[in-house]
Amino acid sequence: MASIVRRSSNLAFEVAKSFNFKFPVFPKFAEYKLKQVEKKRKHSTRKSFIGFAMSFLEVGKPGLLRRILQQKEMYSSVLRGLGSDDDETVVYGLSTLKDRVLIPESLVPPGLRSVLFGGVTLEQLVSISGREDGGPASELAHRVLVMVCTNLCNGLMPDLKRHPYPLRAYMDEFPYNLEDHTSSTWFAAVSLVADLVSSVGIGLPFNFINSESQDLPSFDSSDVQSIMKCICCRPFSRLVVNKGLLHPNVFVKHGTLRLLLEELKFLDSFVSAINHTSCSSNQVMHRLAPLKQEIENGVLMLLPNP
Repeated sequence: MASIVRRSSNLAFEVAKSFNFKFPVFPKFAEYKLKQVEKKRKHSTRKSFIGFAMSFLEVGKPGLLRRILQQKEMYSSVLRGLGSDDDETVVYGLSTLKDRVLIPESLVPPGLRSVLFGGVTLEQLVSISGREDGGPASELAHRVLVMVCTNLCNGLMPDLKRHPYPLRAYMDEFPYNLEDHTSSTWFAAVSLVADLVSSVGIGLPFNFINSESQDLPSFDSSDVQSIMKCICCRPFSRLVVNKGLLHPNVFVKHGTLRLLLEELKFLDSFVSAINHTSCSSNQVMHRLAPLKQEIENGVLMLLPNP
């Protein structure tokens, strides 16, 4: 069937219209079969299932993409099993999604893209990113993970103009433990946090710090606290920083330093915005001085021991 779909866009449209994607046993073709005695994988239909699902994307016609991605069960069956696939299958599936769907030319709306990357799929990507042997599959999984989590077009990253502090809520529920440096997913998780902090820090306008406003923010205001929760995020405690910087593994040190750097760059942008507003008058400067001091005190709780 996949070879028929790939022949032309017209044939692909015809298959998409006539094929019964709702057939109850269809998703089962995406599962691995296990021998009951050896508990090992035997020949399965999963690779053929993935090839069929990807063949529609490979055709690359925007109208076809929007139509076929409505078949959510087919694509979720592919993505939620990626962590158990070999590197060749992972690279094939993710590169097809990256090159055919996660591009402006696909014209796939953010809402439809976001359906592909639910919590289970993100966990699969983190797991693949953290594979000990690394390799192309691990690197590609991390690249896709960053793309879907930091690009507005992919539907997961909120619009900073409407929801300026999405990272605060995400970090409060962050599912990965950064204290366990032995975890196979640690480096992928810390890299994801660093990329998210970087994306939010670059795009945040700090409009609430306005010299023309009668109510300049205090340290306890919701806006300031949201930013502090992003800079001093819960998973990245002082203990995690100290242990990471002293760790003998160079990758753990690198990951720790990278996240610490992004946090400090975010802090610098925030303090620079406050300084810019303070320059408007002596009165504003004196009113914002306590805020700067409390921010400094809060960040000192994160910084490593000298």
